[in-house]
Amino acid sequence: MRTMLSFGGGDTSTETAASSLDGETFWVQPYVAARTGALIVGGAFAVSLTDFDDIGTLSGAASGESIGYAASGFASFGIDAGNGLTVSPFVSGSTGVGELRDLDGALAGQPDSEVFFAEGAAGAEVSRGFSFDLPNGTGAHARAFVSAELGVQYSDADTDALSTADFDQNRVGAGLGAGVDVAVAEFVTLGISGSADGIGTDLVSYGGEARLGLHF
Repeated sequence: MRTMLSFGGGDTSTETAASSLDGETFWVQPYVAARTGALIVGGAFAVSLTDFDDIGTLSGAASGESIGYAASGFASFGIDAGNGLTVSPFVSGSTGVGELRDLDGALAGQPDSEVFFAEGAAGAEVSRGFSFDLPNGTGAHARAFVSAELGVQYSDADTDALSTADFDQNRVGAGLGAGVDVAVAEFVTLGISGSADGIGTDLVSYGGEARLGLHF
């Protein structure tokens, strides 16, 4: 059994057919995972805060912030592909809610809006581990990865705060990701990654993040 507390932050961008949202997200996420042979299963709960400094709508520019809560679960199976490569098919699912609030600009005076979402995905990750020396001569281990997935997503907004955007959608979209995780100490991991989700739908999200993981 492995327990980890992860902190992170980065830029996020979401585009619909009629609007766009750009801002900075910060989050904290505890998760637990168990491994049996090549099979890994786990779950996590995340709390995030996003400062949308640029919301574009047909009514004009606006700003606001969102606080989100999400629970997720996953399972993956690692397959040795040779030459140091590991191919890991996976399935995952998540559900949560985000509250868009403190709207200003073209959306000033609009009520807070909650967006409920749920999604499931299946895909595969290809990773490679390697070792190197830090500047102080200490050895470190790292893992580089790329991933691709196909997922079903559902979202439902409870108000019309974003009256010119459609956040009530059922859709099937693809996702791509890539990144590097570096174990700089026995209980500390640093990581950086980027992703694109909802490819092929009217609600596409892009993001890049840096994160700190503490292992217990």
